Amino acid sequence: MGVRRAVQDGLVDDDGLGGAEAGVAPLLAERAPVDGYAAVEGADAVAVLTEWKQYRGLDPVAVAARIGQAKVLDARNVLDAAAWRAAGFEYKGLGRP
Repeated sequence: MGVRRAVQDGLVDDDGLGGAEAGVAPLLAERAPVDGYAAVEGADAVAVLTEWKQYRGLDPVAVAARIGQAKVLDARNVLDAAAWRAAGFEYKGLGRP
């Protein structure tokens, strides 16, 4: 039993060493996926921690096809809760019922 995490950041380049967030690269993860869909592949849960457009625009049906358990934490309340629930997700938005 353990935790495996994948962190995706649109400002970090492919090798995880450059871009605006270069100082974050050593803290990232065992793997640094190229996009949000790759980041959720095989995950048990998704946490959206930013309001960036590329994450707001994730298709919940496409995410559901890639994830093990349909659970999402929307820490910025940027996702369409009804759409994510309709796709079968257990949706939790901070400060939302």
